[in-house]
Amino acid sequence: MEKWYLNDNPQTKDDGIRNFRSKPWNLFRSFRRIPKHRDVSDDLATSKKFVKSCIGNGLGPVPDATIRDYVAKRQGWPGPSSVTYRFVFAGKIYTFKAWKNEAVHKYIANDTKIANDLVRLKHKNVRKVFAYYQDLEGFLQEFLPLSLQQLVKKKELPHCEGRLSIMCDIAEGLRYLHNCQLVHNDLKCTNVLIDRSKGIAKLSDGCINNGNDTQVKLALSTQIDKIGYCCEEALAGRIAFSNDIFSFGAICLVIVSGKPIYARDRKPSLLKEYLLNTSYKNWKYLKDENIKWNKKLTMFKTDRPRKALLGLAANCLSETAQDRPTIDKLPEIEVDRPLNRS
Repeated sequence: MEKWYLNDNPQTKDDGIRNFRSKPWNLFRSFRRIPKHRDVSDDLATSKKFVKSCIGNGLGPVPDATIRDYVAKRQGWPGPSSVTYRFVFAGKIYTFKAWKNEAVHKYIANDTKIANDLVRLKHKNVRKVFAYYQDLEGFLQEFLPLSLQQLVKKKELPHCEGRLSIMCDIAEGLRYLHNCQLVHNDLKCTNVLIDRSKGIAKLSDGCINNGNDTQVKLALSTQIDKIGYCCEEALAGRIAFSNDIFSFGAICLVIVSGKPIYARDRKPSLLKEYLLNTSYKNWKYLKDENIKWNKKLTMFKTDRPRKALLGLAANCLSETAQDRPTIDKLPEIEVDRPLNRS
C-alpha cells in the first residue's frame, strides 16, 4: 500500500490528498470558535451579514442557457436522488446538481429559505453553493470530485495525522452549521468531500429536509447509503442536532478502523455492532493494521489514541439522543503526534 506523508517530506506528491495540514494534537481544542451572531443563528436567510443570494434564474455566476445546454447534451453521474454534472465556464470548473425527485424540487422551490441558507453559508469546511436555479431544478456547487467514501473504498485513507485532520474538519463544519441553527441530517462518507488544492475536508449536500413534507421525508430517508450513518430519529424525518452527532460517530468509526460502516457479506453487517454490541463486541476488529497510533506514556497511565477515538464514537452513537454530546461538548482528546511514517 502506498505510504502517506506530511508536507515536510520532500517525496510528498502534490495532489492535495496527502497534504492534510498539521493541527494541534488536542483533537477538539483546535476548533476555531465561531461567534453566535444573533442574525446568523436566529434566521440565516434574512441575515444582513451575507451578500444577496442567487435565487431564481439569471442571477447565478453561470447563465441558465449554458447549464441547460450542457445538461441536455451530456450524461451526468446519477445518485440516489439527484444527477450531478461537471462543466467548465469562464475557466472555472463547476458542479451542477439536478434533483431527480419532483417532490424534493417542489419542496425547495416553494421554500426559498432553504436555498437562501445554502447559498449564504460561508465556511472553509462547508462546500460552497453558488446559486439555486429554479427552472433547472438544481444547485450550482463547488467542484470537489473526491469523497471520503472513495478513500475508504480504495483503502487510500491517510495515516493518523491525516485522519485526525479529516475528523477535525468535519466537526468544525458541523459546529458552524449548528451555530447557524442548521442540521445537516444527511452526514455520511459520500457527503464528506476532499478539497485537493487545500488538503481539507468539506461537508456537502445537507440541510435540505426540515421534516415537514412527507414525500420529501420518504425520498430522502430511504436511501441505502444511509445505513449505519443515520439514527432512528433521522430516518423517521425528525430534525435534531443530535442526528448529526450520531452520524459523526459513525464516520469517526469508519476513519479509525478503515472499514465501511455497512457490509452485506459481513456478520454483523453494521460496523457499530463490533463497537457496542455485547455479543459481537470486538475492538481488535476495528483496528486498521495499515497504521499505528503512537501511545502517550505518563507516570500514571498510558493514553491510547485509537481507543480514545473509539470511545468518542461510542458516545456519539448512543441510542438515545440525550446521551449524545453536543458539538460544543465533545470531549477533548489528547493525541500526541500520532503519525507513523514507517
